[in-house]
Amino acid sequence: MESYGGMTPTLRRFPGPAADLVEVTSEKGLKHTAIVFHAEFRDHSTLTSDIQEFLGFMEEPQVDGLPKLVWHDPSDGAFVYPTGSAWSVAEVVKTMADLGKVCGVRAGLEVAYHAGQVLLDAAAAGAELDVYSHTSLSPWTVMIKGDGQVRVIGFGIPQPEVALYVEDETELPREDSLR
Repeated sequence: MESYGGMTPTLRRFPGPAADLVEVTSEKGLKHTAIVFHAEFRDHSTLTSDIQEFLGFMEEPQVDGLPKLVWHDPSDGAFVYPTGSAWSVAEVVKTMADLGKVCGVRAGLEVAYHAGQVLLDAAAAGAELDVYSHTSLSPWTVMIKGDGQVRVIGFGIPQPEVALYVEDETELPREDSLR
C-alpha cells in the first residue's frame, strides 16, 4: 500500500478527472486529504518545476479555510492537506445521486458563499507572492466537513490536463476537468 509522507491511506479514494482524492491518516490518527495526480500527468512541468515558486504560500497560506500543504512529492504526484474528516463537493453530489436524491439549492449557495470567502482571502494573501488564484477550482477541491465548515484545497496547483491541451490541441481534457 502506498504511503504519502508517512501517512497511511484509508479505504476512501474518490476518482477525479486528472487526480484522485485519497484520505490518509497520520501516525497520530489525524485525517488528511491527498490530491494524487494520475501517472500520465505527474511529470508535467506545472506539477514539478513550475509549482516551486508557489510552495511557500501553499505551505503557509495563513488563510482561514485554506489548509496548508503539509507534504508533497512530485514523483508520486501527491499533495497532502490536513482536512480532518471532510468530503469533496464531488463526493457529496455523487453520494446523493446514488441515493436518488438531489442536493438542495440553499446548501449549494452556502457552500459557494463560504468557498468564495476563502478564495477572496486567499487571492488577497497570495497576491504578495504572485499566487493570484486557485487555478484548478473544482468540485474535487472544495471540501465540506461534518459540521458544515468549508475547506478549499489545491490552491495554486494548476490543471496539468488543461496545460497539455494548450500545448497540443489533440490532448483533449475530460469533461469534468472543465467543470
